[in-house]
Amino acid sequence: MSRPTPSDASLAGLDAAAQYAAAPWRAHYGEAARRAERLRPFALFELLAWAERHFPERPYLTFQGHTVTYAEALELVERLAAGLAGLGVGKGDRVGYCMANHSAFGLLHFALWRIGAVAVSMNPLYPMARLAEQAADAGVKAILVTDEPELGDRFLPLARVEPERPRLILARHDAGDVREPARLSEAAEAASAVRLSDLLATRAEALPADVEPDDLAALAYTGGTTGAPKGVMLTHANLSMNCQQMKSWYPQLAAGVEATCVGAPMTHIAGISPILNFMTLLGGEIIIQPRFDPAGLLQAVDEGRVSLLLLTPTMLVGMRDLMESRPVDWSRVKLIQCGAAPLTPDLMRVFQAITGQPIVNLFGMTETSPAVVYGMPTVPGGEAATGCPLPGTRIQVRAKDDPGRCLPMGEAGELCFAGPQVTRGYWKRDDENAVFFVDGFFRTGDVGYVSPEGFVYVIDRLKDVIIAGGNNIYPAQVESVLVEHEAIAEAAVIGSPHLYRGETVKAVVRLRPGAQLTLAELQADMAGKLSPVEMPKILEILEELPRTPTMKVSRQALRERERELTGVSAPGAAG
Repeated sequence: MSRPTPSDASLAGLDAAAQYAAAPWRAHYGEAARRAERLRPFALFELLAWAERHFPERPYLTFQGHTVTYAEALELVERLAAGLAGLGVGKGDRVGYCMANHSAFGLLHFALWRIGAVAVSMNPLYPMARLAEQAADAGVKAILVTDEPELGDRFLPLARVEPERPRLILARHDAGDVREPARLSEAAEAASAVRLSDLLATRAEALPADVEPDDLAALAYTGGTTGAPKGVMLTHANLSMNCQQMKSWYPQLAAGVEATCVGAPMTHIAGISPILNFMTLLGGEIIIQPRFDPAGLLQAVDEGRVSLLLLTPTMLVGMRDLMESRPVDWSRVKLIQCGAAPLTPDLMRVFQAITGQPIVNLFGMTETSPAVVYGMPTVPGGEAATGCPLPGTRIQVRAKDDPGRCLPMGEAGELCFAGPQVTRGYWKRDDENAVFFVDGFFRTGDVGYVSPEGFVYVIDRLKDVIIAGGNNIYPAQVESVLVEHEAIAEAAVIGSPHLYRGETVKAVVRLRPGAQLTLAELQADMAGKLSPVEMPKILEILEELPRTPTMKVSRQALRERERELTGVSAPGAAG
């Protein structure tokens, strides 16, 4: 890809840091985005209190055919906050959410923020050992889980995790009304689990309201570059500023009238910020699918129930295949956004031709709450770029081999960001904080450049992360499980190009002498040890794995080999 060089007269003669300080991207901002640079942070409970005050009877959370209005939500949140306080949860305590999408997600988060507690998202598809490690690292005091028969008792070991031995709170998985009592098995009762419905029946009492914007609001876990679970510390200020930044980008959206449908896992950072907080700031309705159902989502669109969407490329493909065989009325939809993985130009063209809607490309990460660069597909010159930094966001490009050196605009290097939405660091990871922050900027591990016109282009990634269908998969985590297999001597995991998912997980292994292994056998043996998205979909057996000069297995060499075998270049680093 050819890249422009810094030739704009306004940047001539400026050193690299001054070029970025000039913020040429601001020339593309609308009035709302320019005003957003004067926004101020606030405690997140104020989002719900504001929406209830202005739109008390407006639908808020719709799940399994049951709708909770803003007035009802505020009452339930106050009750749940009192119930959690009765369990001993107070300011600064961590509480986990470990279940599929559910209206309880929104109620739990705002109840925690009401009392100054911290939400911890835990992906229920993760193996139990991973969840236990995360629960121990965060020191969660309680965890909300499902009563789903095949899953409910699976989470019981979490109640024994030290140091907190958290209380399990069970939610009814198959009822839209969160007040429906969950089913408690004998084992769950023995583990002192409590029902969410019982906590929601608690009398709402006067609760302390001493939550400050700089207080911790969420620990959002990410595997990072090492594969070890790390809690990204996000404050009320980070999250409240980020949803305001998002709103400033979309002047076409109005308070009290918007609605979205969410099918992607809400345990991802997108569930907290671009879905829950952003929609609450708009006084909008959140229609919740337990799991992504493209037919159901398209039906909601066709019925005029949806005005904006946040999708991944995988979701777009699933919807496109259905739309080619059935007409859908897109007339109420004002906004379609796509993030979490690279969006190919071909998919963008096809989807826009079907819907008549331009797709706004999103770039962000857990560490940036997550929104940091948003697309401008209707601005001349912006249609081919990843986008522009959101208001209040600072960007620099640093040399990949020397993060202390700022590169001029137009030169590719490691993208680094600073701003009100950027995390203050990793939970209990001072050593990694020292590595990932330089001169007040967060190092993303993604490679890109900024044009003199202010457009950001993300072109590659330094991290080994595999992005399959919008899910981040960390090779070290998968490899650590694979090498425990009795037939495997060494294992390396890479992403292989995939038409639907963008990438798919490929395991390249060296077997022990005399051992044999098929993909079906490997998948059967790894069931329950790896999540479905982490499970290798391709297995290749080599007699020797390529190595670095220090004799480590070289994933880079395997990725280059895979590109030669498939004839497909590496995907970009959007997400």
